[in-house]
Amino acid sequence: MFVSDKKNNSTEKIDSKSLNIEKDLQENKINIDQDKVIEPILKDEEIVEDISIDGELENFIKENQELKDSFLRKVAEFDNFRKRTIKEKNDIKSASICDTALEILPILDTFESAFSYECSDEKFKKGMEMILKQFKSTLDKMGIKEIDCFHKPFNPDLHNAISQVKDKDLGESIVSQVCQKGYQLENKVIRHAMVIVANP
Repeated sequence: MFVSDKKNNSTEKIDSKSLNIEKDLQENKINIDQDKVIEPILKDEEIVEDISIDGELENFIKENQELKDSFLRKVAEFDNFRKRTIKEKNDIKSASICDTALEILPILDTFESAFSYECSDEKFKKGMEMILKQFKSTLDKMGIKEIDCFHKPFNPDLHNAISQVKDKDLGESIVSQVCQKGYQLENKVIRHAMVIVANP
C-alpha cells in the first residue's frame, strides 16, 4: 500500500511538470506570436509618420512658392507704379514749362526785335544785351532750346511755312528766312518756327 501511494505521488509530480512545461510552451508561443504581430504594426506607424512628414513638407514648399510669387507680383506692381508716377510727374513738369514759355516767348521776341535796331546810347544797348543774355540763359536752364532752321531742309514737324520763294542759290525746300523763331523742350515743340521756304 505504501509503494502504491509513492508511485501515485511520483505520477502526480510528473504530470505536474508536464503541465508546467506545456504551459510554458503555450506562453512562449503566445509571446512569439505577439512579437510577430507588433513588428509590422510598428512599421505601419513609421510609414504613416513618413507620409505625414512628406505631406507637411510639400505644403510648406507650395506655401513658400505662393508667397514668393505674391512678393514678386507686389515688387513688379510697385515698380510699375514708381515708373508711372515718375512719368506723370515729368509730363506735368514739361507741360508747365511749355505753358510758361508760351507766355514769355513774345517778350523775348520784343527784346530781340528792339536789340536789332541801331542805338547810339552804348550803355543802354549794353544793358539790353545783358537782359537778353539773362533771358536766354534762363530758358536754357529750363531746357528750352531754339530750333535751328535757317538754311535747313523744311520740316513740317518743326517749321510753319508762311511763304514760298524762288532762290537759285538754295536747294529744294530749304528755309531761306526765319520770320519768328521756334522753340522746343527736348523733343516736344513749344512753338513752331515761322519760315519762308525756297524752291518748294
